Amino acid sequence: YPKIYKEFLGWEYYYKGNWKESAKLLPYNIYKAIAFLNAGEYKKSIEYLQKEKLRSYTKALILAKDYLGLGQFEKVLEVLKNYETPQALYLKGLAYFGLGKYKEAIEVFKKLIETAPNYKPDAYLKLADAYYNLGDYKLAEKYYLEYIKKFPKGKQLNSAYLGLINVYIITKDKNLAELVYNIVIKNPHLAKEEVLIKLAKIFLKEGKIKKALHLLALIPNDTNNYIKAEKYLILAEIYKGNAHGIGSYFTCIELSITEREKGGEIYFC
Repeated sequence: YPKIYKEFLGWEYYYKGNWKESAKLLPYNIYKAIAFLNAGEYKKSIEYLQKEKLRSYTKALILAKDYLGLGQFEKVLEVLKNYETPQALYLKGLAYFGLGKYKEAIEVFKKLIETAPNYKPDAYLKLADAYYNLGDYKLAEKYYLEYIKKFPKGKQLNSAYLGLINVYIITKDKNLAELVYNIVIKNPHLAKEEVLIKLAKIFLKEGKIKKALHLLALIPNDTNNYIKAEKYLILAEIYKGNAHGIGSYFTCIELSITEREKGGEIYFC
């Protein structure tokens, strides 16, 4: 039974995430379209959807996701105009967000928070992002904190952390300082080097020298010259002519993080 075997093999590839191979073997256009969508080949996915004559909710969702992937946000809204399911609403919210229509996106994400429990984590995060892009940093902060509080093991926790860090860099809200510092120290690979520099400058300006030094210690020795220069300028400001102090610091940072670990914690220079 070669046809049955071919389809069986197609499904095996499908469930293993080998999308392109599964698309070659599956006999149904709708599943070929899903496979190409998952492979990120949105135009091919659309080609197979167009061969599917019947209009259906599933077809509309796949098409909307293809258009999202292609950045054709107006088409997403057009395809989903007759649907109000949680998944359709979420895709509409992403489309409004992509178009820069943040107020419309906010309305959608708020509706999802109220009516669709499964979409609450994503809705909270996108709501915070939308307020951030509108320049309403107080509300952005509120919803990033809501995400962190409600979903401490959420899949996008790092995104919420980064959003909160960016809010702090802009607002310099002293109420956030300790939380942001702890986030970065506990997640040393989360913040980019440019972000560490910005945070160190803020803490230095607030007189929190030890915290500024801790943040600088997270920057690897093999960083680019711009970051090195920024780091040295901050150190020069901290030590101000204290050659012994800055010399001790450089001796310390020459050690790897592993060498500076004691009792499961990193000691900072």
